Amino acid sequence: MARYIGRHGTARVAKAVLLGAVPPLMLRTEADPEGTPKDAFDRIRAAVAADRSQFYWE
Repeated sequence: MARYIGRHGTARVAKAVLLGAVPPLMLRTEADPEGTPKDAFDRIRAAVAADRSQFYWE
């Protein structure tokens, strides 16, 4: 979509949404002591790797 708008302009485009996969920093660090612990993200990655559809179902 961004390429189309860049090439042809917005005359024929009513609306556009550009979504990115860059989440805010949620990891617990020294700068953010109230963030989520790394082991929580490790469990999510393991569950997705083991059975993606079941992870999303739950």
